[in-house]
Order: sequence, then C-alpha cells, then structure tokens
Amino acid sequence: MSKFTSYDAPVQVGGPVNIPQASAADFGGQIGAAIQTSGALLSDAVAKHKVRQDKRDVTAARAQFSDFTLKRERAAGAAMKSAGIGAPNIFAEQVAEYDAAYETFTANMTDNQKGSLAAVADTYRRGILGEVSKFQAAEIVKADLGNMRTIAGGMGTEIYKGYRTIASAEADFRAVMDATSLGKIAKEAL
Repeated sequence: MSKFTSYDAPVQVGGPVNIPQASAADFGGQIGAAIQTSGALLSDAVAKHKVRQDKRDVTAARAQFSDFTLKRERAAGAAMKSAGIGAPNIFAEQVAEYDAAYETFTANMTDNQKGSLAAVADTYRRGILGEVSKFQAAEIVKADLGNMRTIAGGMGTEIYKGYRTIASAEADFRAVMDATSLGKIAKEAL
C-alpha cells in the first residue's frame, strides 16, 4: 500500500466568480419581439379589413333593401287593385305577407346588416302598411255607402208601393246607418 508523504491543499479562488447570466437575446429574444410586432400589425390589418367589410356589407344590405321595398310596393299595389268590395282583411293579409317577406329577406344577413336596416325597415313597414290601412278604411266606407244607397233605394221602392211608411223606413235606415263604420259627421250628413 502506498503512503502519502505530503498533502497539498487545493488552491482556492480568491474573488467573486464572474459567470454571465442568460438573457432574452441568448434565446432568440429579438426574434420574439419581431414576431410580436408582426402579430400586432397583422391584427391591426385584420381589424381594418373587418371594418371595411362591415361597411361593404351594410351598403349591400341597403341596396338589397331598396329592391325589397320595390317588390313590396308592387305587391301591396296589386293587392289593393284586386281587393274586393270593402277590401276585407287586406290589412291583416299585407301585415302577414310583409313580415314573412322581411323574415325571408333578412334570413342570411349578418347581425350588423340587420342592425343597420332596423330603423329604416321599421319606418318603411309603418309607412307601407299605413297606406294599406288607409286604403282598407276608405274601401270600407265606400262599401258602406254603396250598401246604404242600395238599402235606401229598396226602402224608397217599398214606400212608393205602400209596403212601408216614411217613418218606419227612416227608423230602419238610421238603425242600418248606426251599424256602419261611418263617423258621426257622415251619419249626420245622411
């Protein structure tokens, strides 16, 4: 076995050890910053594109709405032209037709497009259906006046032939008139 004859102590470092620390640059930090900047620029470009696309979509929806209103004008006009005496139920039918047509018209639109049309569509709906309502009211009055003329003519014949008196005919005529849609002033004028 060997014998140690001397022991030398290890030499110690006599000061702080200078070990460099890792930084972002050691791991490609400048590349990460460039990717982050590129991502921000891309995100900004996508946002601007979406704004432009939304504007184009709204413009397209408004153009389509113009076509829609022309079709509804024609449909309402045709319905009024072919309405029977007194235009019974034309208003209710036009409300149902308009609502169904508008639902179909907006079925494939985005929420942005629907929102952009909401106010103008509501105003148009009230306008076109208001016209149909006025038409129906005028037709009801025309029908009532026509019916009253017919009734008055029949009563005149009955008075002439002696089947009734003027007083009984007048009382019956007032009862018929009260059942009509004529207003107070029109009733008094008759």
